[in-house]
Amino acid sequence: MKPFTMRFLMITFALGLAAPCATASAEDAVAAPAAPAPVAVPAREQAPLPASAIAPVPSPAHPAAPIVVASTSTSDTASSRASTSAAPATAAPAPAVAAAPAPVTPAAAPVSAAVAAPAPVAPAATPPPAPAPVATTVAPPPAPVKAAAPKLVVDDFEGSEVQNRLGSRTNVFQKAPSKAMISRRDDTIEGRRTRVLLLRYDKRAEGGPYGMGGWCGYYTLLKKPGHLVAPIAGADNRPEQTEEEYLDGSAHKAITFWVRGEQGGESFMVGLADRHWDKIGDSVKSEVIGKYLPAGKVTTTWQRAVVPLDAFFVDYAKLGSIAISFETDAFPEGKGTGTIYLDDLALE
Repeated sequence: MKPFTMRFLMITFALGLAAPCATASAEDAVAAPAAPAPVAVPAREQAPLPASAIAPVPSPAHPAAPIVVASTSTSDTASSRASTSAAPATAAPAPAVAAAPAPVTPAAAPVSAAVAAPAPVAPAATPPPAPAPVATTVAPPPAPVKAAAPKLVVDDFEGSEVQNRLGSRTNVFQKAPSKAMISRRDDTIEGRRTRVLLLRYDKRAEGGPYGMGGWCGYYTLLKKPGHLVAPIAGADNRPEQTEEEYLDGSAHKAITFWVRGEQGGESFMVGLADRHWDKIGDSVKSEVIGKYLPAGKVTTTWQRAVVPLDAFFVDYAKLGSIAISFETDAFPEGKGTGTIYLDDLALE
C-alpha cells in the first residue's frame, strides 16, 4: 500500500472517532466527579500549629494550557481539535498539600503615635549606706559635788544674853556721842512665838572723834577666843596664850536673819570681819539693808534679809564676827534714831 493511501486511512479513522469522543468529553466535563479530598500527610508528633501559621494553597494563576497538535494539513487541524477536546477528560490531579511552614514570629505592630507614652518609672530607692561605727567614748565620772553646808545658826536669842549659840561673846559697841543698847523681847514671826533681840540706837552726826558724831552698833563673834594655859607646877615657865580659832565659812553663801522696825524706815548696814579686820577692831560693810529686803526697806512687819557673802571682800575661811552697824552713810543726814528687832541670825 502506498504511503499516501495509508495516511488517508488514518485520518479518516481518526475523524470517525473524533465525534463520539468529543461528545463523551463534554458529558464527562459536566458530570465530572468532585475532586477527591486532599490526602492528609501525617505530621510528626508536635504541638499543633496556629491556624495563622499554615499558608493556604495558592490557586493556579492560569488554567492549564491546552495541548496543541501541530499539523500542516486540514486533517492535522482536526486531529489537533480532537486532542484539545480530549484533554479535559483527564482526571484532575489531587491538590498538592503545602508543607507546614516554620512558625513565623509576627512582627510587632507599630505603636500608634496617639498612644500616650508610659509614665516614667521611678528608680528603686537605694538603701542608705550603713553608718560607720561610732567610737564610744566613756566620759569620766563627774567630780563629786560639794554638798551645801547646813545652816549654821549663830544666834536665835533664846539663851544667854552675853553668848551666842556658838558659845562666843555678843554685845553692843559704841563711841560717844552715839550709843546703842540691846534687850530681849517675845514676839511672833509667821505664826510662831519666839524670843527676839531688841536693838535701840542713837547715831549722831556731830561731835566725837573727827567731829563725825561717833559710832554704834551690835556685834556677835564667830571666832573662839584664845585663852591662857596655866604653867606646869614646878616648871620655870609663864602662862601661854593660845591662838584664836576663826570660823571657816567658805561653804556658806549668805548671812540671813529676820528683821522689822518699830516705826518703819529704820536703816543700818551689815558688817563682816575676817582675821585681818578683827585684829584692827573693824569690819567690811554691806550696802544699806533695804537692798536685801523684799520690800526694799525696813517695815513694821517681819521680813527675811539675805545678804550674800560676796558682798564682802574678805577671807571666808577665817571669819571673826558679824555686826549690825549704824553708819553715817546709812542715813540721808548722817544721823538717825530708832529701834529694830532681829531673830535667827545665821550663815547659809
